[in-house]
Amino acid sequence: MSDEPPSDTTRGKVAALIVIALLLLAGFWLTHRLGDAGAVQDCVASGHRDCGRGDTN
Repeated sequence: MSDEPPSDTTRGKVAALIVIALLLLAGFWLTHRLGDAGAVQDCVASGHRDCGRGDTN
């Protein structure tokens, strides 16, 4: 008998790790997008114009 686990188990673990990493990345991206949207809403609520524009020229 071999001490190595079957390749299906290893592939499953790697796939689960990749899915978890992708979910974490998506969570960080979504957090930043929601923060940006909140900043724009605060800007608009305070009566400023051009709140969505990133350039200050």
